[in-house]
Amino acid sequence: MHLVLSAMTGLFVTAYVATTAVAFGWAFRLYSIVTLVTALLFGLLSAQVDRIEAGEPTPYMGLLERIGIGAWLLWIAVVAVVLIRGRTGERRVRDG
Repeated sequence: MHLVLSAMTGLFVTAYVATTAVAFGWAFRLYSIVTLVTALLFGLLSAQVDRIEAGEPTPYMGLLERIGIGAWLLWIAVVAVVLIRGRTGERRVRDG
């Protein structure tokens, strides 16, 4: 069940990264694409379902998962900074 939920999480992450990327400029869109490619690539590399089911060793699976998740978490931090800067800019224009 963990693998199914992980796959569903990947789909949801892809959906909201893609939709958020549309809201900001081209640089953020490019960054979002790089993030999606990195997260999905390392997610696929870590999805060693056949080895898990066979009880075989899964070398570097944890590292691969963490790289993909790290790319996504960094994207969330960048979105937070972009949103905070946007609110600060609005306040300056309105108060200024």
